[in-house]
Amino acid sequence: MMWLMFAAAAASLLMTAALRCYALSRSLLDIPNSRSSHTLPTPRGGGLAFVAAFMAGALCLGWVGAVDTELVIGVVAAGSLVALIGFMDDHGRIAARWRLLGHFLAAGWGLYWFGGMPPLLYLINGQAWASWLPLLLAVTVAGFLFWNLPPARIFMGDSGSGFLGIIIGLLAWLNPLFFWGWLILFGCVRG
Repeated sequence: MMWLMFAAAAASLLMTAALRCYALSRSLLDIPNSRSSHTLPTPRGGGLAFVAAFMAGALCLGWVGAVDTELVIGVVAAGSLVALIGFMDDHGRIAARWRLLGHFLAAGWGLYWFGGMPPLLYLINGQAWASWLPLLLAVTVAGFLFWNLPPARIFMGDSGSGFLGIIIGLLAWLNPLFFWGWLILFGCVRG
């Protein structure tokens, strides 16, 4: 499975480069304002690279039986919906109420397929299958991070940030200890 992780990281890295060119050609730029931490217009939408790499990797993990089909259905469908909403918002604004509705629908779908809270400490309990999706998410985001290190050459945009939110939320559901930790961390984030 490690070959898949390396391939997913490389795919994310290369797709981020391609999306940066796309964003520049379409003038999909985040223009700095008084609240911005950047000073130059920066392309956005690069998160779509790790979205695509994660989805392809998750489907491969499901195909070979490394991850339960229900988990793959849950994360791929929920993540796709949130990423699609974010992509549409990156290209033209969508009202917050519609984005929120889509995010709630995606979360409900994912939780339905997850079937509730699984057992504690899955690696210790011999449930290594539960570690593949978090590892896949980490390596695909690392491929994007190369392009986002200061000074950022591309931002992830709503497609990437919404996708990360739904996937981390769903993956946190795999372990109640992670769920409460992530809930606390998400509560500390200020907009």
